[in-house]
Amino acid sequence: MAETTQGGESKVSGKSVGKIMTLRGDELRQAAEVFAAEMEKTGGEDSVEAAKKSAEQAHQRQVEILTRKVNNAKKAIEKKKPAFKALTEKVTQLKTTLVKRQAYAERIVTESKKLEKQEASSKNAGKLEQLKQLVLLNENLKSQETQFKENCKQQRADLLNMLKQLESDESDDETKKMFEIEKIFGNDTQKLQKLRQVLASKNQEIAKLNRMIDEIPTRAELLQFERRFVELYELVQDKLVETRKYYNLYNTLNESFGFMENEVKLLNSIIEGFPEAMKSKSRQAAFLDSFDKIVQGINANKDHLKGEKERESLERDVLAQKQTKMQEKQRKYFKAVKEFQEECFKNEKYAETLENLEENR
Repeated sequence: MAETTQGGESKVSGKSVGKIMTLRGDELRQAAEVFAAEMEKTGGEDSVEAAKKSAEQAHQRQVEILTRKVNNAKKAIEKKKPAFKALTEKVTQLKTTLVKRQAYAERIVTESKKLEKQEASSKNAGKLEQLKQLVLLNENLKSQETQFKENCKQQRADLLNMLKQLESDESDDETKKMFEIEKIFGNDTQKLQKLRQVLASKNQEIAKLNRMIDEIPTRAELLQFERRFVELYELVQDKLVETRKYYNLYNTLNESFGFMENEVKLLNSIIEGFPEAMKSKSRQAAFLDSFDKIVQGINANKDHLKGEKERESLERDVLAQKQTKMQEKQRKYFKAVKEFQEECFKNEKYAETLENLEENR
């Protein structure tokens, strides 16, 4: 069994089992021969055969025992195979990581050697040395900073302990005075904080009022707004007039198109019905009657259009008169606005002069 475990792996092959069986069989045969010889010396053939049978039975029992052991060993090996497989995979992973880290360490060593060579052969060797010293100084300063922080923490803890001791010992007059001063200082700081809050709220109100005042436009801004609104109104009015002209032009052209279309239909109907009407006198009479009716309808439509034209011309004259009146009012309005602006500027100048006179007094 010791020979079967190779490289730390518990594997039992059929060859090793056969070898065990052959070794054990040879030993048993030798023992049987020795026993048979001893029995021959004593001169008992029956006893020799009995001894052989007993030896064979013992050999058979040994073989069964070893077979059971081999089967148990195989079962144990089968149970341990997954764990062994996991361990082998882990070992391979560790070997790969070890190889990578060894290669990385070798590369670092080679790179460091190259850097050392470059530093030795470089022109900036002095600067590199200064840089190294500065790095060491930085590390020392960091360590000193950590030590200083630890010392500060320790001193703070000591001072807090001293303060607790002083607070516990209120029998001393100086400590009582100090506590009273601290109380007064705390009350004053609270009052100061409240006053600061009140001042902040007042400042917010002042800023809000300033914004409201800034939102109110001045007289010059109002006049500028008025000019802009007037210009915008004039642009909108011009656009409206132009749009109305386009609409009127479209309506007139549409009406003209309708009249021309009706005229073309009428002519086509006359041309189509004329040959049929000329075949008999009755048809001629009917055709002439229908023609007279068409002429009467055209004349009526003509009279209606003339009435519409006269009505629109009257409306135009009325609107022209209104326009002249409104233009006259507009001129008066602009004149009054100009006079009002001049008076406002005069008022502002007078107010400034009055303020200057009051300040000089």
